[in-house]
Amino acid sequence: MINFFKKYRIEIFIFCLTVFIRMTYAFSIQSFFGEDVFLSYSDAFIYEVLAKNMVSSGVFSEALVAPELVPDAMRTPGYPIFLAIFEYLNVPRILIIFAQNILAGIIAVLIYRLSLGMFNSHLSGIIASAFYAFDPTAIYWTNLLMSDQFAGFFFILTVYLFWKKKYAWSGVALGITALIRPIFLYLAPIFLLAFIFIDIEKSKKIKALFFTFSFLAVVFPWMLRNYFLFGSWQLSSNGWMAIHFFTSSEFASKYGITHTWPETPEDFYNVSGADETGIVGSTIGPKRQTLYYYEFSNQPFYKKYFFNLVRAHPFDFTVFSLESSFKTFIKADYDYLMNHVLLPEAPWVKPIVRPFIIFSYTLWYLILALAVVPIFYKKHRFWTVFILSFPVLNALLTGAIGDGSSQGRYNLPFLPFFLLLGAAGVYELWLRFQSRIGSTN
Repeated sequence: MINFFKKYRIEIFIFCLTVFIRMTYAFSIQSFFGEDVFLSYSDAFIYEVLAKNMVSSGVFSEALVAPELVPDAMRTPGYPIFLAIFEYLNVPRILIIFAQNILAGIIAVLIYRLSLGMFNSHLSGIIASAFYAFDPTAIYWTNLLMSDQFAGFFFILTVYLFWKKKYAWSGVALGITALIRPIFLYLAPIFLLAFIFIDIEKSKKIKALFFTFSFLAVVFPWMLRNYFLFGSWQLSSNGWMAIHFFTSSEFASKYGITHTWPETPEDFYNVSGADETGIVGSTIGPKRQTLYYYEFSNQPFYKKYFFNLVRAHPFDFTVFSLESSFKTFIKADYDYLMNHVLLPEAPWVKPIVRPFIIFSYTLWYLILALAVVPIFYKKHRFWTVFILSFPVLNALLTGAIGDGSSQGRYNLPFLPFFLLLGAAGVYELWLRFQSRIGSTN
């Protein structure tokens, strides 16, 4: 046991530091606001409803009234299943938060291990892990019943297993990630492209096929469920609905174009109380109407509206999409934490906090710039391009969807990798500086 602690003392310290910081925050906010504080975002409320309905009714639905009538077409089961375990055990929410913070501690350790393996640097791994441990946005979102950091855990596990050439298990982890956040279904081809450049012997190329099969084995049952219930093989209906709600509506508003929604049929979910159960923070109408917007049957409406916009304004829409994607790529939630979390409770701290927010954004943009540095070193080029491909493709696919006031959380699964590459960039620049100093002496 003593040898174990000696061998892994850095990993143990990183893990304990990350969990301690997050649990200190969790106990603090619970003592002030009660355990409902862990539902301080509308999606957290929805996830808990999904978990409750799974346990009480055996139905995957976010409806508060007669959930068996409206199975959910938009959400995927990865995170609700996690919550349902705790709902079944009937434990306090703080235990769910504790479990999530344990996963955050493992993420910090995996950052260190990837730095050690990919970039051969203890120091950059410690720096990146420390930044993750103290990052206020990661602390905030991890301590809500939200899926972002949960997806982040399985995604960094996917990359770690892929680096270790455990391809079948890596495929399983990516499949779970896609069942938490469907966008990762569209990031999977990056792994397949990476196989082209990985120098592995023929026998392991055969094993690489297991990555694809294991990934599909995890996501296929949910696709089959959606086919039987809704006639669609897609993981989620959210893609086109989110494009209509965020991208199309924002572009239409910018150019003075009327933005419309499909009419809700009278016979859809027409039960007593359905219109009075709107979600906290919902901006697209009553609950019954909201659930109808999620239906796969509305996708032709959203697609037609979208492509009409593109055909009518091809150049403007291209510029708008690229601008939105860039904003999404560099998005962080420091201003959201100040304006929507801290100042409503303590407005007097604004003069104190504002300089910290400016510093945080300056540091964040510096990290993004430094994350590109390892590309210029041949020994790091493959893994750097591989890692950066995920947030780049995510930003291109997400566009305006990820540019809202709290949408920096969409980058949370990629935060460990920005920190990993940023610290590696600093380390390489420092080595270069030292070598130049040494050559002049």
